[in-house]
Amino acid sequence: MLIETFLQLSCLKVLDTILCADSPISLEQHYTDKGEKNIESTVWEPCLDELYEDLQVREARQIDLEIQMKNNPFVKKVQTLRKFKLIEKSETKVHMKITNKTRGVPYCDCFFIEEDWCIVSMPQKGVNSCGLKVSYEIKWLQSTMMRGVIAGQTNSESKAFWEKW
Repeated sequence: MLIETFLQLSCLKVLDTILCADSPISLEQHYTDKGEKNIESTVWEPCLDELYEDLQVREARQIDLEIQMKNNPFVKKVQTLRKFKLIEKSETKVHMKITNKTRGVPYCDCFFIEEDWCIVSMPQKGVNSCGLKVSYEIKWLQSTMMRGVIAGQTNSESKAFWEKW
């Protein structure tokens, strides 16, 4: 799935506001507003000699939270760890890879979600703005008969998250 949106912020301002735990418009605040529980996050830390899929990781942080599943008759909450890996950071481009791993529910060991965020500045006269392109993919770790159910639920939950955000 691919999501594109435009923000009235510069690339680096996105990191300072949306992807910083203590900002009033951070992802953590969005999760709190949605009613998610037990949100714990780290600050950006420099990475030395860390690679992700042959890409040098500059900085990393994570958010661990309990996500409430409102439309799922089998699972009411899932513990999810989101690991953010900053690959590129400049005035004109921010590139991140995010892995999302769920714990404590049936079949969660079969897959994880990988997001790719690309934030690119879009210079306009006197206005800071950027485009945010997010794509994600389900990465299967092992085979399961529940693949269709997992994919369907993942797609609907992801779409709902991005529409609300």
